[in-house]
Amino acid sequence: MRARPFLAASLLTSSVAAAPTITNLNIVSIDRVDLSNTSMVAAITAPDCIVLIDAQGHAHTSVFDASAITNITMNDQGLIAFASISQTEGPTVTVINPFTSVTTTEAALPGSPADLNNNNTIVGSRQGPTASAVVSFRYRPSLSLTNNATSYNLLRLNAINESETAAGSRLEDNASYAIVQTTNGDTRHVGPDVTPDDFGLWSAVAVDINEHDVVAGHATIDGMTTLFREDLQGQLEMLDQDPAWLGAEAVAINNQGYVIGNALTLVNGWQLTDVPFVWTPDGELLTLASLIDDTDWEFLSADAINDQNQIAGRALYQGVATTFLLDLDTIPSPGSLTLFALSGAIVIIRGRKTSSAAR
Repeated sequence: MRARPFLAASLLTSSVAAAPTITNLNIVSIDRVDLSNTSMVAAITAPDCIVLIDAQGHAHTSVFDASAITNITMNDQGLIAFASISQTEGPTVTVINPFTSVTTTEAALPGSPADLNNNNTIVGSRQGPTASAVVSFRYRPSLSLTNNATSYNLLRLNAINESETAAGSRLEDNASYAIVQTTNGDTRHVGPDVTPDDFGLWSAVAVDINEHDVVAGHATIDGMTTLFREDLQGQLEMLDQDPAWLGAEAVAINNQGYVIGNALTLVNGWQLTDVPFVWTPDGELLTLASLIDDTDWEFLSADAINDQNQIAGRALYQGVATTFLLDLDTIPSPGSLTLFALSGAIVIIRGRKTSSAAR
């Protein structure tokens, strides 16, 4: 059962007691940025350059012998993993400590990282033996490479927490299913039920998992986009996208249960416009633009959120491209991290469905 659509007006109603604060980091990123729990921001500022802004606002710049850098991810110590691409080779996982400038290229690990935890475990994916095959991996630089694939079963890992539980997706029977995978390789489905079809109308992807084992993701249910959160006890919360949006994707979840993501809409009937948003633990879906009273900002993407309720992403400030840090501390957090007080959403306990009452 799908959640009932929320009213578009709910996007304009916020429980914020005071306007969140926003900081202009004055760096231009050409790809998604990442954010640590220690308030460090990492960005790719040129095809061969990564800049880390530490918590004191100091910039640490690293330049590489690469034709392109993609898929940046960082842990709380500031260790950064990314995919480096040369003129003669495909993506290879590379790790750098910007504070020491020590760089390690994992030559045995072709592919692109998706996440790096504080145990220095990297998860990601690489090309399989055919154009349509994807092989996932878990890797720690001091240990051996582990392929999480059986007959190249199209498993893609997108995130990993400190307990070494990973989240991602797997293609089975012509459908994409959201999955979680434990450190011993056990895998199970999460998120809304998916029906195999030939037209891509049904799919689900888990994009992130927090330290309470709550998974966030998005799904396409009969052609309509739905956001979801689910804990490993099977409690599933779903929220349909705003009817004015052409599509929406979740990006990350923090330990308080805030989910960030990005949507796409049409302005003036023809202009495609990005709509970064935050889905609060109490069920509100808020655009970032609705959270601040400053028309100089035009948000382009929400890329990362930390446990301090800070969001990092890309924007235009007075028409100039930059990277921002938005502090949501003024949005109250509920006491429960895994039991959600919902508004216009649905909670599903596996085997039982309960629709919440509107407030």
